[in-house]
Amino acid sequence: MAVPLASTGQSITVDGNPGDWASIYDPGSTVTVKSLKRDANNTGDDQFTMGSQDRDPLQEWTWNIGNTNDKGDISNAGAALIGCNLYFFGDRTAINGDAQIGFWFFKDEVAPIGTPPSGFSGEHQIGDLLILTHFTNGGGEPLISIYEWVGSGGSHGELNEITGKTSSEDAMVNNQLYPVPSVTFEGQTWSYAPKSGGPGYVTGSFFEGSVNLCDLFGSVPCFSSFLLETRNAPSLNSLQASLQDLAWGNFDVTPSVTVDDQVVCEGGTAEFTATPHGGVGTLEYSWKIGDGAYSTYSTSNTLSIPNATEGTAVYVKVRGSNGCESDPDEGELTVNPLPALQNATADFCADEQSNTTLADFNDEIGALSTDDVVWYSDAARTTMVTSTGDLAAGPHTFYATVSRSYADTDSESCHSEAELAIEILEAPALQNATADFCEGEMVGVALSSYNDEIGALSTDNVVWYSDAARATVIEDMQDLAVGSHTFYATVSREYPEESCDSEASLTVNVEACSKIKLRKLTDGVVDPTMQWSFTISGGDLPQPITETVANDADGMLFESLVLSKDQTYTICETNVGAAFTVSIKYRDANGVLQDVSWYDPQVINGGGDFNQGEAIGNYCFEIGAGTSIPLPLNTYGSDELDLIFLEFEINNIPPPGGNARTPGYWKNWSSCSGGNQYDKVMEARENGGEKADFWLLDDHLPHTLWTSGTSSFTLTTCNLAVLILDERQNDGRKYAKMASDAAYKLAKHLMTYQLNKNSDTYECASAALAAEQAEALLAQYGFDGTKSSYISNKGKGGGDPNYAIALDLAKILDAYNNNLLCGSQTSSAAARISDGEFKAPSDLDNSLSLIAFPNPAREVTTIRFSSPTATQAVLQVYSMDGRQHSILFNGEMEAGKVYEEQLQLNKDSGSMLFYILQTEFGSQTGKIVTIRE
Repeated sequence: MAVPLASTGQSITVDGNPGDWASIYDPGSTVTVKSLKRDANNTGDDQFTMGSQDRDPLQEWTWNIGNTNDKGDISNAGAALIGCNLYFFGDRTAINGDAQIGFWFFKDEVAPIGTPPSGFSGEHQIGDLLILTHFTNGGGEPLISIYEWVGSGGSHGELNEITGKTSSEDAMVNNQLYPVPSVTFEGQTWSYAPKSGGPGYVTGSFFEGSVNLCDLFGSVPCFSSFLLETRNAPSLNSLQASLQDLAWGNFDVTPSVTVDDQVVCEGGTAEFTATPHGGVGTLEYSWKIGDGAYSTYSTSNTLSIPNATEGTAVYVKVRGSNGCESDPDEGELTVNPLPALQNATADFCADEQSNTTLADFNDEIGALSTDDVVWYSDAARTTMVTSTGDLAAGPHTFYATVSRSYADTDSESCHSEAELAIEILEAPALQNATADFCEGEMVGVALSSYNDEIGALSTDNVVWYSDAARATVIEDMQDLAVGSHTFYATVSREYPEESCDSEASLTVNVEACSKIKLRKLTDGVVDPTMQWSFTISGGDLPQPITETVANDADGMLFESLVLSKDQTYTICETNVGAAFTVSIKYRDANGVLQDVSWYDPQVINGGGDFNQGEAIGNYCFEIGAGTSIPLPLNTYGSDELDLIFLEFEINNIPPPGGNARTPGYWKNWSSCSGGNQYDKVMEARENGGEKADFWLLDDHLPHTLWTSGTSSFTLTTCNLAVLILDERQNDGRKYAKMASDAAYKLAKHLMTYQLNKNSDTYECASAALAAEQAEALLAQYGFDGTKSSYISNKGKGGGDPNYAIALDLAKILDAYNNNLLCGSQTSSAAARISDGEFKAPSDLDNSLSLIAFPNPAREVTTIRFSSPTATQAVLQVYSMDGRQHSILFNGEMEAGKVYEEQLQLNKDSGSMLFYILQTEFGSQTGKIVTIRE
């Protein structure tokens, strides 16, 4: 079958000879709808993956880069539309055995997208065309089947087979060796190398075919792209075949169009021309300007817009004779303005002006360096001049015509006019100036803002320098230190050859202006009876400044002090009693109080924070330069009410509810240990009065460590109590250290906990429970500090089974005594379990039933619980450090009903857990010992 092209004599004959395709891709060809694709071979070839099939939606097709088998390896693919006839060709590297190829013609833009592995662009449209060709006997007998994509309900579901429209002449493979056409089209070069034989197309390796689209569809469909595929199928009509290699390209039956942007001068006419690509038959165009409506289609591919305005958008669409319409393209109109000029003036010293070049003033009138500027000496612009000549004193005017050409427009140059008024005068008359600032206030202040004060005119060229030698140019003031600083100005009324210069200076005086306010509270209120003292030191202060709130009704300190923002200062509250909790806050720029970190500079052996037994100490923190609390900036000369203060609020909170003390504290704060704190107790109590509440060990004697029935162990003397706190045996002789015995260690931390609670320290339910267990354990062994061993890890079977339990209880109590448990005021290590959440052990309601089994447990244990009355209840589990492990039950308990909840144990559960059942009328607790592998 051959279709000639009348204008060129071109034709395609479906005979297996690729030679006639060369004329189709010739630059002089009149075939407008055509495509050529050169595909990679073997390795690095794009190919279908994941079992993609022709019946699949395009969104399910996938592709990747891989190795293609020779029989299914495409080298070249192409298609062309001549009249109603659709021609297509493809090749394979090898021809052994049976094979299948398929040609898709899509209405949408379909192509592989993304970085492999990936998918395809576009979606199937009704009317997409699939042409399948089956090669048998090595490719010598091609057969064609044609399918239309219908989405559903077709002869093959999504595809409907079109029958009775093909003949044996519609497809052919080459039956002899043919050379490879020498063709390059749109960047694709036709090349081919067979697996064996050649060079050129060996028999059976090149396929071409055609179908009559008008015969199939009544007209030419609006195709936009095509794709050649090789398939892995045993028969021609097998649409479940897995797709293999692919080659694709544009097939512009649906035309596209471009329109170039246009650039004109103001008042010009914009000429837009549409350039089509593809399409069938005579093309027609529809234009739209801005937000208006599209015009009726016509064959005119140009649009003229007179007196166009900047930013006008133009849109154009094109359609072929078969009705296929392109997407619109947009052309933007840029209107180049006339040169925006302004009149200029120039002043010269009378003794320096001579024959000034007028072109030197082009910039001042607004002309660009690329403009054509012509100067005249008369307003009628008849006499051109290039320089002023020698001018007498007084005013003189010159006239300029500026022509601006644009490289991106064909319009004539745009013209504007301006004038230059020259005044011959004396040099500038200047004077020195001064300025006063607070620190930081001058940062970024332009020195040019003082041009007026030194007497410079707005038209003068003023250059400021940081040195008297005028070597270093400076534009803005930087952050100047407190003191006096001088800047130097040279004022020039400049001209190309000469300038009239005068000099002046600006003296800048910088003062410290930062202010602070420190409001001192005692238990949240101002208490003028207290003797709280504060010292500020460092920075530029020659010596520390101390102020006190005694007899101060508003509690405000340091209000009159002026500080430098560039200095670092240390503020300390001195001689604060250890029992007080000190809260230090400052108000940030948003007026919100923020916490301030403090430290105690009077540290004993690296301790600090009163943990080494100090009776009194200092709370210090830094402000100013290099700290997280900068000093505020103020404006020089501001009224007192307008000043910005850095405000602090420091509150000393007395016990109860304060922090716990360590065993070392209680040993030192006694009359018998020889520690130096005992002598300071009275001093500490005097500073805080009765509120200071500095407890001594002696204050709590006699002290009962444990009670069980009619038995108990009571410490009656200071020396005996100190022995227990120091883990020593009370044998009346050597007082040996017994730290290896778990009972002595447990007794030390239990006694410290009891002394702390007697001193009204903070509440912690997990510590209270541990203390109850510790008292019971020590009572079980009748601990009185006289034996050399109570609970040891030595002996058969690894020692006493209560050894590990005693140490675990000691750890809990030690954590409390170091304020590391239940979120004390100095620790955020764990969530606090206070009596506000759970009742203390002494308040537990024994009518509740609560038990864990097995106990000890290795991987899982069951907690069984019940209540005699209906109640809301929560069953929670906590680790030894007070952290919540889990919530096992939270809801309504029925009266008398027995509940069971399983608790999973793991390596993070620790050696002991506490479980607490809280109800509306009481609580019950227990412990679980975990067995580690």
